[in-house]
Amino acid sequence: CMLGVYASAQTDIQPKDEIFGGYSWLHPNGNADFGYKVPDIAKGFDFSNVYYLPAAHNLGILLDGSGHFGSNQAVVNSSSDVGYILGGLQYKYHTDTFSPFVRAFVGISRIDPAVSKAEWNPALGGGGGFDLNITPKFAIRLAQVDYIYTNYGPRFSRFSSPQWNSIRLAAGVVVNLGNYYAPALAATCSAQPTEVIEGEPITVTATGTNFNPKHTVTYAWTTNGGKLDTANAQSAKIDTTGVAAGAY
Repeated sequence: CMLGVYASAQTDIQPKDEIFGGYSWLHPNGNADFGYKVPDIAKGFDFSNVYYLPAAHNLGILLDGSGHFGSNQAVVNSSSDVGYILGGLQYKYHTDTFSPFVRAFVGISRIDPAVSKAEWNPALGGGGGFDLNITPKFAIRLAQVDYIYTNYGPRFSRFSSPQWNSIRLAAGVVVNLGNYYAPALAATCSAQPTEVIEGEPITVTATGTNFNPKHTVTYAWTTNGGKLDTANAQSAKIDTTGVAAGAY
């Protein structure tokens, strides 16, 4: 329902780049050495950067890194650390309030079960989430859910599968940098008064909308009746002395 409401609305928030940082929770769903099932890891972080393409403002290049630090109950005073470095594509449906996104990525994982040396292995997956835009430059990531597939070769266990099918949850803040949004330029012209008797002056004024304040706007007036006091200002006065009745 929300997507239907926003589909017809023009979106002012179209960032060129977004930076996300926040908390991350990991369900490893994999085995370490001796067939030890790695428990859920509640201590973690996730950081990502997305550069949105100039030709497709909703599609961006994703770089993502996360780390998770959990205790290893099988070995006293040890930890099971899991980290990911990922890259891929993200598609985000930008609205001025609520922006869902989906993404796919590949990369590498680093799994350190403490009992043996850490392993680096290929990783891939995908996911999505929702952002709540507070201002054009700031948003809250309410939820991010990613599935990540990788491998770890457990030692001293012939019965454990090397496959890890992990679920990563994250939430935090998003900072938007730049904006592709460029509202359409518009201009209006008015005359005061709109009707006069011959010899009475008229003031005409042009007003522009959505022009870049850093740029200089120029004006050019022409008339098919009367005499202009200036031709290159926002407002000009017209002397109607000697002008015949009619519309001009």
